[in-house]
Amino acid sequence: MYVARDCYEQGVKDYNSSTNPWLSSPLNFTVSSTQNKFVVVGCDTYAYLSGYQQNESYTTGCASRCESTRFMVNGSCTGVGCCEVDIPKGLKNVTLESRSFQNHTIVENFNPCGYAFISKQDTFNFSIDSLRTLRDQQMMPMVLDWAIGNETCNDVENKSNYICGGNSSCQNSEDGSGYRCKCKDGYDGNPYLSHGCQDIDECQDPSNCNCPGQECINEPGKFTCFCIKGYHLDQSAGVCVPNQSSLQVKLLVGLGTSFGTLFLITISLVLFNAIKKRSETKLKKLFFKKNGGLLLQQQISSNENNVQNITLFNSKELEKATDYFSENRIVGKGGQEADRSLSIYFLHSMEENHLLDILDDRVKKEGDKEEVIIVANLAKRCLHLNGRKRPTMREVAIELQGIRKTSDGQQNYEELQFSRSEEIEHSDVSFTSTGSFSIIASTSSSTVLPLLPFKTI
Repeated sequence: MYVARDCYEQGVKDYNSSTNPWLSSPLNFTVSSTQNKFVVVGCDTYAYLSGYQQNESYTTGCASRCESTRFMVNGSCTGVGCCEVDIPKGLKNVTLESRSFQNHTIVENFNPCGYAFISKQDTFNFSIDSLRTLRDQQMMPMVLDWAIGNETCNDVENKSNYICGGNSSCQNSEDGSGYRCKCKDGYDGNPYLSHGCQDIDECQDPSNCNCPGQECINEPGKFTCFCIKGYHLDQSAGVCVPNQSSLQVKLLVGLGTSFGTLFLITISLVLFNAIKKRSETKLKKLFFKKNGGLLLQQQISSNENNVQNITLFNSKELEKATDYFSENRIVGKGGQEADRSLSIYFLHSMEENHLLDILDDRVKKEGDKEEVIIVANLAKRCLHLNGRKRPTMREVAIELQGIRKTSDGQQNYEELQFSRSEEIEHSDVSFTSTGSFSIIASTSSSTVLPLLPFKTI
């Protein structure tokens, strides 16, 4: 629809810029009363909307006055710079006319023109700039309603010229004579085609039948929500609720599942522990055989090889005895740092042939030098870093026993030599060296055992 303009320059009307448009509506076409508005814009403006309603003349108007833009609000059309009026039903053959109260003499500097037009709702948004920019606006969108013929639905539904298609309904025109077609509820499409209205699948909308226990079934023109198995309709609330028996079944199923899961977990743990214990037992037997346990067991049972007073320790007793297998309890490494240093000092003195320098004075005075050296070499062997090269306790005992026998034989020899010397002195026989040789040889051959090699100091 064209825009009506009423413009002035210094109080004189500008006819070149002013227009008063009119619209002659075709038969059965009317200006939509629900989708249009009559709008007037200006600060010295009033306007008329004229037309015919059911063959009778009709006129309405609107006025807008203001002296400045101070109180104007953008987006508001309530009488200050802008006003609007509803369109009546069935209006056709309309004319628009815009006029001024004082030829815009007071507001010409910011609003030289007044405007009037019919516009589709929500397409025009008033602003202060509209007071000038509408001068260049030629047209505004407008919606027309239409109807078929001049008869009502009751007159044409049984006639051959009735054009509403299937799944549609007839509606009398609200703007006067004639009728229109509309798809029935649950259908959508073009109602003027024979199969233009198609069923809407309401079940595609998740908001339908979205309550628990409900299921949607689409039907022609409608949909139905029904309760699934195990639920029933609560008439008072209008929703599906679980059946009592269904709750019991679910409870039993839940409890059975829980107990079954717990039983499986328990059985799994028992089997795991049994398998683990069996594996540990096999591993212990393997290590027992690998470390000579069978031989030790045979020696204990047969009491062979002088194995006596043997005590077997379990793992807990070994942990306690070794302070949880502390490195300080390892044989050859010593229990404390000072002990380890003393062992190293002893071995170093043996290597440097300075054994006598580290011996106690009492040992030097009372002990036999050769025996001390033999014992020192034996101790050196016991401290060997390679455990396989260390003597066993049995070997140590045998060698110490040999040293003791040698010491006792030497003492007996000295006593015998002293007695023989007295006899020789009395008999004046001189064969001491020969007698001594034979005794030493005899003693040595009968008592001395092979000892460790040693270095002389």
